[in-house]
Amino acid sequence: MGLLLLLVFALATLAASTIGSLDAMLSRQLATLLEVGNVGTGLVSAVNAQIRVAETYMLQPADSLRLAFVEQGDNGYRFINRYRELSTLSTGDRSTLNRVADQQARLEVAFSRAFALVDLGRLDEARAAAALARRPATALVQDLQRLNRSQQSIAQQAQRRLRHATASRRTLLWVLVAAVIAI
Repeated sequence: MGLLLLLVFALATLAASTIGSLDAMLSRQLATLLEVGNVGTGLVSAVNAQIRVAETYMLQPADSLRLAFVEQGDNGYRFINRYRELSTLSTGDRSTLNRVADQQARLEVAFSRAFALVDLGRLDEARAAAALARRPATALVQDLQRLNRSQQSIAQQAQRRLRHATASRRTLLWVLVAAVIAI
């Protein structure tokens, strides 16, 4: 009888511990996934908005658009910094993120040069400079896509680990239940 009570107590303790640890693991994983999603989406949006503002400026120069271009760039750099703080970044992701920052800087310099040429009335040269600015923009978008795919892969690996932990705990619980029934 004493052994039976001990096994029932062990079973209840293990079940409570399992539920608590799985809840904590799931909460951490979801929080990380949400942060990765928010940062990734924010960075893509900021970069696309900056490119859109730049293209608009080329057609209709305005001080408000020049200011919006700078603001979107600053916004992009804030998201890059938030990305760097993510615990899920691999060494390859950090390298990609550095390329993203480099490409964004190149894009800003190239478009700023095109803006200056527009302001000087040298429209043919401005269009040529804007065309050169599109190269870093294309590379930037490709690197962002690569970074997002990598982060999705990391999230899927974490999901597999969580499933494995859950299966192991479930098996242990069933073994204890079987032991209680056998007694």
